[in-house]
Amino acid sequence: MNKNTVNKSLQVRDQLFIRTNIVEKLIQITMKESDLQAKIIKHYEAKGYLVIKIIQTNKNGIPDLLLIKDGVHPFFIEVKTEKGVLSELQKYRINQLEKYGCKTEILKSI
Repeated sequence: MNKNTVNKSLQVRDQLFIRTNIVEKLIQITMKESDLQAKIIKHYEAKGYLVIKIIQTNKNGIPDLLLIKDGVHPFFIEVKTEKGVLSELQKYRINQLEKYGCKTEILKSI
């Protein structure tokens, strides 16, 4: 291959990489929270976690998911879209859980 062919190949590769990243970012931005949550559940279940989707509790503001795995400290995940923002109650509950020694995470992508 000559130098021009190599340069053109690299340019095409770089453009494809940039376009792929843009498309992935657009998908994340337009993804509904329920779709993201389903992806997160699938991801962690594939890693051997028991994932419990918390639908209703006696305490509003509790994170969306509880993850349990043998040998790993259980933890909570609050799922938000790229544009999603924690409510004041969610912030309060996350702080409360952490004060009791629970690990919490806020995920906007997987």
